[in-house]
Amino acid sequence: MAIKLSKEIPKLIDTLKERQLLITDDKLASDCLKKTNYFQMINGFENILLPTALHPKQFNGKEAFEDFEYLYQFDRDLSSTISGCIYNVEESLKTSVAYHFANFYCSGLNDTMQYTNKNNYRNPRWIPDYPFACDNYRFVISDFDEFIFFKQNYLKKLISQNDFIQPEFYKDDNYEPPVNVCTYRYDSHVAVPLWVAIQTVDFGTLIRMCHYLDTELINSVLADFGFSPSNKFEFLNSLDLMRDLRNKCAHSSLITRYKTPKKLKINNKIITTFDLRPRITTPDNHRLKSVISLFDSLKVLSYFTNLSSIYKLLIKQRYTFVCRSASIEIDADKRILHRMGNDQFNKWINLTKQSPYYQADLFV
Repeated sequence: MAIKLSKEIPKLIDTLKERQLLITDDKLASDCLKKTNYFQMINGFENILLPTALHPKQFNGKEAFEDFEYLYQFDRDLSSTISGCIYNVEESLKTSVAYHFANFYCSGLNDTMQYTNKNNYRNPRWIPDYPFACDNYRFVISDFDEFIFFKQNYLKKLISQNDFIQPEFYKDDNYEPPVNVCTYRYDSHVAVPLWVAIQTVDFGTLIRMCHYLDTELINSVLADFGFSPSNKFEFLNSLDLMRDLRNKCAHSSLITRYKTPKKLKINNKIITTFDLRPRITTPDNHRLKSVISLFDSLKVLSYFTNLSSIYKLLIKQRYTFVCRSASIEIDADKRILHRMGNDQFNKWINLTKQSPYYQADLFV
């Protein structure tokens, strides 16, 4: 296969016309391609609209440029909606972790910064048989001492990089920092509580913090999400899957083509509990199972939050796709659902309309 050279937009439009794609307004098509990546929109969805997979790739004259626009917009809307669902989980997790950690370690004025004391955490290196130690959690284990809260200049960076955190607002002349906590180099009487600081960390940092919480504390967090203490690693692995999905949404990847990466291993109990279908499996070592579809990833997400916003989007998409499929004589609706991991529309409706989140006995 030869490397494809870049083409100017008018030539791209001419090429699409030569392939018998219906374009009724060159200016509108040109304006769209100026704002939208050609590879993402055209190459990303041509297999949904092409009558056959034969080469050269030719349309039948009924498919229109607007079909590509709609498919791409559906993908963007779906990505944004999924991102919002994951944000709800992230916000709940931040609230839970901050609340329980503060109750355990930061109840007094002078203990405000105890979340920066590594002695209040558990180093996973000393936990026997830590799961995925050579895979998902390799760096979680090896980089414990480099965790953001443990850095000597953490408080200085926190204040300098977040305008809403004003040092004079978090200053108390009665505050005296204990040993082993981070201090503000310009004024030792400044301390920023965890419930403020935790709002500035990304999802990956938040998940790492969960790995480092001591047993009693993480058990309290697990209980908030309907997990038992014995299911700690199912909980953490579920967060891994959500983080990867969130990152793909944030980086404008086509979410309808989403699959988890090979390197992200999946806990066997998660697979059986949610009836997932990993593409890569090793019968003699469940830790090597990986690569699931968007549909399977949403099964996991559905445990943590309501997916009714996705349900509404799918209902809207269904009506448009079914009507358009009849015109172009291609079952675009079934094709796009198949790409996302399940071509049965009723399965998507069951998943998103009645989310099973927070069923405390799900992992029993």
